[in-house]
Amino acid sequence: MPADLKKFGEIALRWKNSDPDLYKQFLLLLDAYAFDVTLAVTEASSAEILQAQGRAQQARKFLQLFSEPPRATSL
Repeated sequence: MPADLKKFGEIALRWKNSDPDLYKQFLLLLDAYAFDVTLAVTEASSAEILQAQGRAQQARKFLQLFSEPPRATSL
């Protein structure tokens, strides 16, 4: 079963509304992690480059998932 990305947005919005300071701290930490793994791509050996790139892409998508408001879906 594929992940319901709208649910991520709904839960993130509830979290943000209930404790905005903690949510902001989470986003800052997630952003720092995404930066670190993205930077690690530049330092990866040729044997590790694809795995490092995958980690960086995953981290950026995860940050995007929690940073952007959920998009309306049409039926």
